[in-house]
Amino acid sequence: MRMRCIEKQLVLNEESELFLYAFDKKIELSDIGVNSNINIDNHTEVEKIIKIFDNIRLCKGAVPSNEYGYLKLSISPVEKCSMLWHPKCTTILPKDNSSNRLI
Repeated sequence: MRMRCIEKQLVLNEESELFLYAFDKKIELSDIGVNSNINIDNHTEVEKIIKIFDNIRLCKGAVPSNEYGYLKLSISPVEKCSMLWHPKCTTILPKDNSSNRLI
């Protein structure tokens, strides 16, 4: 049984600082193509960032940890949300360019 976890989280504090998280990993604005020095001074800017962040594709892990926990691996995977991730997983997947994909 997979446990529940938060895939994407956006936090806006009282100082209008914006923090993004994907599976509890902090994501920088620049990681999603937004200028890190942006001033969040109105709801329009927040809405734009929400839309961009919503469209970002994330790695959801490689395999369920409870099904493959017995395997001896050459790396030490990271376990979260009942899934195993590569320790160097970037979390954010590249944009899907379906016209450039091989069939």
